[in-house]
Amino acid sequence: MKVDRASMHWGLETRVPLLDPRIVEWAWAQSQEVLVAGGQGKVVLRRLLGRYVPEALTNGPKRGFDPPLAAWLRGPLRAWAQERLDTECLARTGWLDPAPIQAVWKQHLRHDANHDYRLWTVLSFVTWLERWGPDAR
Repeated sequence: MKVDRASMHWGLETRVPLLDPRIVEWAWAQSQEVLVAGGQGKVVLRRLLGRYVPEALTNGPKRGFDPPLAAWLRGPLRAWAQERLDTECLARTGWLDPAPIQAVWKQHLRHDANHDYRLWTVLSFVTWLERWGPDAR
């Protein structure tokens, strides 16, 4: 519970292991062939999950989750982003050249290109500077 709350507070992705002693004892008693079959790990968990969901969900490749950041920056986060990507705001940081950032921002807004993650990096930095100041250590 503590790891879960702390990681959510700081936006971290964590994995809390299954620590039920009965599961650990059972797993230690199994052969490698039972736990890893055909070069595929988590065989027991996949088979168990296969009882409840389609096989495509248990045997597919790993996939990440990308939030719809491009749409958010053009929509609900646009005003927030615009304030931080304003030429004067960027110049005040003392770290960033506003011209290329403004060019990328305008391309993104026009749908000429998707610069969501590049812009998010700048937005995160500018927001960090707003909170902690340029001399934060």
